[in-house]
Amino acid sequence: MTAARARRRSRHARRWAIYACWGVLAVAVAVGAWVGVRGALAAQHLLEAKSLASTVQSSISKDPAGARAALSQLEADASEARALTSDPIWSAASHLPWIGPQLHAVSTLATALHATSTDVIEPLVSATDNLNLSLFTPKDGAIDLTPVAALAQPSAGAATAAAQASAEVNSLDRSALLPALRAPVTEASDLLSTVAEGTDALRRTTALLPAMLGADGPRNYLLMFQNPAELRTLGGIAGALALVHTDHGKITFTVEDIQKVLPNTGEPVTTLDAATLALFSEKPATYYQNVTSVPDFATAAQLLQDFWKRTQSTPIDGVISADPVALSYLLNATGPLSLRTGDTLSADNAVQLLLNEVYLRYGADTPAKANAQQNAFFAVAATAVFDALSSGKGDPAKLIDALGRAGSERRLLIASNHPTEQAVLDGTLLQGTLPEASVDQTPVAMYLMDTVGSKIDYYLQVGADVSWCGAPAVNTPGTASLNVTLTSTVPADGATALPWYITGGGAFGTAPGIVGVAVTVYLPSGMQLAQSASTSTGAPITVFSDRGRTVLRWNENLAPQGKSAVSIRLATDHASAPLSLVTTPTIYPIETSGLGNTCG
Repeated sequence: MTAARARRRSRHARRWAIYACWGVLAVAVAVGAWVGVRGALAAQHLLEAKSLASTVQSSISKDPAGARAALSQLEADASEARALTSDPIWSAASHLPWIGPQLHAVSTLATALHATSTDVIEPLVSATDNLNLSLFTPKDGAIDLTPVAALAQPSAGAATAAAQASAEVNSLDRSALLPALRAPVTEASDLLSTVAEGTDALRRTTALLPAMLGADGPRNYLLMFQNPAELRTLGGIAGALALVHTDHGKITFTVEDIQKVLPNTGEPVTTLDAATLALFSEKPATYYQNVTSVPDFATAAQLLQDFWKRTQSTPIDGVISADPVALSYLLNATGPLSLRTGDTLSADNAVQLLLNEVYLRYGADTPAKANAQQNAFFAVAATAVFDALSSGKGDPAKLIDALGRAGSERRLLIASNHPTEQAVLDGTLLQGTLPEASVDQTPVAMYLMDTVGSKIDYYLQVGADVSWCGAPAVNTPGTASLNVTLTSTVPADGATALPWYITGGGAFGTAPGIVGVAVTVYLPSGMQLAQSASTSTGAPITVFSDRGRTVLRWNENLAPQGKSAVSIRLATDHASAPLSLVTTPTIYPIETSGLGNTCG
């Protein structure tokens, strides 16, 4: 080959290389333009779809026509966004470095919102087209169960689809996303999680409610009212009791004389395990007031039924628990009620009236007379609320909100003796069990118990928080800080100014005016106390073991206006999801900020 020919071939090869580079660049530009334009269009549709999904969710039960109109546009936007992000070019580009995760996130969002609109919201809107919440309002003391049963099948399908859509978006690696995309992904994830939680709650409700209301035959439930003015682990002592009878949607309500139907004989109704005895003594099985001392409502419910069976023959299908704070939420739905005592019971005064005023009013009498007067007053109040609800007086939307709030705060608990129905309750806050760790959270459970034997916990304020020290990687050693404050708001002269029913009168060895509290903390599996500790008042912290967990316990006796504080260092070899705190539902909200920590 001559030198001239070699030079021509070399120039020819370089020319083709240049053409190839320009060709690749042109393709890249074309692909980029294609993806960019379609991505911009998809983003507009996704933003609109996300907004419409929120609109439909909030109006589905209150404005079915408005929900249907919003749904039509939602389906159009979600479908268009999905089409724009599912073509072969987009799919191929999703595998590229850097830009790939961004494109994958957008297409995942589009697919999830499309599935939510077609497989979650559409079936529910269709099922509720001819329904409204007034159909769930009792008429002549009964609820028509047909509409509830009609929602069972679409609710089950919607719950499955919503859970899948939420899981797909939650699985996205947000650390690989640009900040401008990370925020919308987080917002969409939160929205889809809310939708999934709501549809799951609806699934469980429609599966559970007909049977509980006697669709398949009469049912009997014990309704226990816990009294958080005298704290116990699950809320408060079993202070009052009603027998609820249901039959094909009709509900009757009879307040029982709890001291007569559940007499304390001093003999245990069952044998408790060693760990429960070590932590809570034999009292949960010996005195009905203490069944709620154990950190598991199923156990408390069984203990209550064991007491019931001693003197009563009516078979029981389950146990329901609520407290006066939950009653105050229901009063938001009914509005103020006039009582036969001459009092007005309202959402604003129910807690103060039922947990303090009644003891100020009657607490100076002899024990027998005080108990009789207080029980009669509570029976009047509880019956008034039930009569208002059963007569259809309550606003249905507000009633649902009230029940949801009470459930979320663990003030409403349910245990069923029917295994299939209990399975529906399992895994919900209504179950009232010791919280388990999940991929989303690692819960620390803090429970409070009165040690005075009186109604003085109306004057207790609680602060608590827990957090990791730093941000330990998953499955690596980590430390955490638990901080607890207890404050007495008993008046300075409370020892003499308050009646003995509130102070205890020294009957159980605690001086009048003292707020006595036992704090029990169940740590997550694998977490331990990192170093010995005591509270600011010098109360030592003792370590126990229960259900495979480390349990911390300390007792405080607070003088009027007194305060205690403690910061505890915790440690684990396997740090996991963000820490959360589950507590006894107290009368007042628990303060969660500004408590300090031991992280240093």
